[in-house]
Amino acid sequence: MPSVPKEVSLMATQLQTGEAVLQRVVSIMQHLLLEEVSQKRLDDTLSQLASQFKADCAYIYEIASILRDPAPTIRRICEWQSVPAASLTPFTPMPTDAFKRSFKWATQLESGESIQTMSGGTGIEEWSQLGNPRSILSPIHAKQHWLGFIGLEASASGRDWTPSDVAALKTAAALLGVALLNKQTADAAPISETKYRILMEQATDAIIVMTPLGAFREVNPRSCELLGYSREELLRMGLVDFITKDSSLLPALTGDEMLPDRFQAQEWLVCKDQKRIFVEANVRRLHDGLFHVVMRDVSERKHAEELQKRRSEAMVALYETSLAINSQPDVTTLLRAIVERAAKLLNAPMGGLYL
Repeated sequence: MPSVPKEVSLMATQLQTGEAVLQRVVSIMQHLLLEEVSQKRLDDTLSQLASQFKADCAYIYEIASILRDPAPTIRRICEWQSVPAASLTPFTPMPTDAFKRSFKWATQLESGESIQTMSGGTGIEEWSQLGNPRSILSPIHAKQHWLGFIGLEASASGRDWTPSDVAALKTAAALLGVALLNKQTADAAPISETKYRILMEQATDAIIVMTPLGAFREVNPRSCELLGYSREELLRMGLVDFITKDSSLLPALTGDEMLPDRFQAQEWLVCKDQKRIFVEANVRRLHDGLFHVVMRDVSERKHAEELQKRRSEAMVALYETSLAINSQPDVTTLLRAIVERAAKLLNAPMGGLYL
């Protein structure tokens, strides 16, 4: 029976070894995904990964606060080294943009490319914190976000990384990305909710979250002050309880599927004390189908505009009447013209002059 070539036997062994490493890496990462991502859990996971890869040193760098910070920073959140390995140089968090400017290979990680340097390689030595020609870095991505990278070093053992090592580390980085994104989302949610609640409570405008049918789902204190009802009362009510027959806002919410996500409307509302107020409403459609409505009382401005309009109409009527006085042939026709213009100015259906 012919013997199996050594190259084929070696390749088969490498494949089996690679599959075994990958399975163990997936098992390690599954435990991380099933539990809350704490610092201790991250430390334990990195330690297990380093042991699995027989690395001398391992670390995780995270781009922090990508969900709520327009200028995120990169920082080392986890590190591990064996006893013979040299300690990592302290790393001061820096803005991600500055990090990419300082280290050209960072853009490779951002694009999703792993970096591997063998003995005598180049490209990684320019960063003194890594500084090891036998290093392998794999980027951490999740939902199109670059979250950081995970790195391994083999400075003491002098080993080079195999393609199976690269593939397994990529898998670990992908699963780590899911865990970190979940953690950042959970961390950001309470802050976002708190900020939203503060804005609602301190806003000088009335803010109401309502359904397409106008039912109120959330109101802020200014809404209660403006409409004259308590929060509990308003949450049992809806827009239909305040609008007049000439409403344009409610029909817009309920009857137009092509309604833009943001629009403005003007509306007369009737408050609890039966006082009519004129409001400007800025409406935004939310992802869950509700509407976020910011209302501002502009009644004084509306009354001033109407007063100015009436004054302008009165001036026009006086001017037209003066022209009519000069053009009418007799007193009867002149008086009729004056009465007609007075009735028109006062929006009266009829008028008369009794002498």
